[in-house]
Amino acid sequence: MGTYQPFLREAHFLPVRLHIDYKIALLAYKYINNIAPKYLKELLHMKPQSQSLSLRNNEDFFMLDVPKVPHLKRTERAFSFAALIVWNKLPYVLRTCDNVNVFKRKLKTNYFDIAFKSN
Repeated sequence: MGTYQPFLREAHFLPVRLHIDYKIALLAYKYINNIAPKYLKELLHMKPQSQSLSLRNNEDFFMLDVPKVPHLKRTERAFSFAALIVWNKLPYVLRTCDNVNVFKRKLKTNYFDIAFKSN
């Protein structure tokens, strides 16, 4: 654990990487729930049901479609790619929240647990 992490924990701040993921996940949530800016609708797309690989995923309608992309760091850092990865990694219970304020609270709790679970 870095020397700054106890201070982050005490102040209820997320480490930078998880804070960025929080912001990305929030924009993806807003896209899925039609409360995002118009330009995001061109960047993200829901995964069609027929692309689900396992039976467990067949009923998960809250996944974003990850297109095949070249293995370039620039592409992986683009919002249109990063949002898909961050969103699809979230637990199902988070992806199915129906209230933005509940989603934000649960999302921060989830990332806080990830950041500080070893303590």
